[in-house]
Amino acid sequence: MHGTLIRWRDDFSVGVAALDEQHKQIVDVVNVLYAIKTGNTGRKELYDVLMRLRIFTETHFRYEEVLFKYTNFHDRDAHRALHTAMIAETARTLGIVENAVDTDVSPLLVQLSHWWVDHITGADRKYIGYVTKLGLP
Repeated sequence: MHGTLIRWRDDFSVGVAALDEQHKQIVDVVNVLYAIKTGNTGRKELYDVLMRLRIFTETHFRYEEVLFKYTNFHDRDAHRALHTAMIAETARTLGIVENAVDTDVSPLLVQLSHWWVDHITGADRKYIGYVTKLGLP
């Protein structure tokens, strides 16, 4: 790997093991994407990793949104809007790469690194108090 874009830190933990593991998986995929970007790989590999990121992201967001159903989290609609925007951006980038318009994912990498760190350490922390009441490990 040609470096790491996001290094997992203990302060990223939201205190719910399942969510932390999902967040770590997404960070790992972002880092694989970064390694591909900084290496010499083709459009197919880039597309495959972006698709993997999209699947992980959608799965994680569905998990969070199921948790919202079991809590009284007051800001669930705004949180869902954040999810929708990130999925749309990832899908847009997939389309660009798939159609060979551009394979420069640098703007997405910058956005992803900031978005995920901000989302984990900011937006997700807003609902953790509600989720921990469910008794998840």
